[in-house]
Amino acid sequence: MSSITVLTDPKACPACNGTCWTMHPGWEEFWRIHATDQTGRNVHEHAREWFDVGSDAQLPPEDIICETCNGRGRVGTERPLDDVVKNVYDLLHLHDRRISALEERLNITNQS
Repeated sequence: MSSITVLTDPKACPACNGTCWTMHPGWEEFWRIHATDQTGRNVHEHAREWFDVGSDAQLPPEDIICETCNGRGRVGTERPLDDVVKNVYDLLHLHDRRISALEERLNITNQS
């Protein structure tokens, strides 16, 4: 069996709306609490305290790859490629049988 998977029934990711990016949870909470902060504090200093980051270290990025869709922008059902291919062949076989049955009916009707 193949280890390759296929995303079936894809829909836009509800977490990122198809953009592939979301706001870092820590930043989301920071802005929710401090968006209306009117103390006049420097936002960078405040953020460093919030994330407990020293002056030499970098703050985490505000936007991160969406964890819900792994940066694909779409969600759906992951299925092994082998199963999807088998289903396609099964559908083709089913359609062939239906077409053959319809052709037989047409031939019988035309012969009458």
